[in-house]
Amino acid sequence: MMRLSIFTIFGFIYLGSACREDKPPVFSSEYSVRGVLTIPYAELTEPFFAWYDSHNGRSRIDYYG
Repeated sequence: MMRLSIFTIFGFIYLGSACREDKPPVFSSEYSVRGVLTIPYAELTEPFFAWYDSHNGRSRIDYYG
């Protein structure tokens, strides 16, 4: 029983040391999205486009085609 406990402890230590700390992902400062807004009860379906630029502090949303 003691041997199993020691084996388990060393197993956790090995697995913990095997896990590397990865660098966080680098995200872009510019984004764009395209989609369709649908409201079923109003029978409304409209395409939209949106852009965001954090470097220049600008954003834009175009809708109604």
